[in-house]
Amino acid sequence: MAEKNMKYEPLDPDEKLLAEVNEKLKTDPCNPELWYQKGLQHTWKGEGEMALHCFSTGLIYAPFNASLRTWRGRKLMGQSDYTLAIS
Repeated sequence: MAEKNMKYEPLDPDEKLLAEVNEKLKTDPCNPELWYQKGLQHTWKGEGEMALHCFSTGLIYAPFNASLRTWRGRKLMGQSDYTLAIS
């Protein structure tokens, strides 16, 4: 039953998906799911600062989104910013 709500998160960056997400963000910049997807792609590319920006931006539009909070926290912990990671 829980598997229905699980999202597929690829482990390899997908340039085509990133381009599609960027295109969608031009018309729907307040969509937290798009910011989440963009953050994941930057994470898989090893672009931590950009990923952190994406997750933080998504939280502006969905402040209680658990996935955005988790990934933002992981990025901040990777920078040893533990206080901000738990906020």
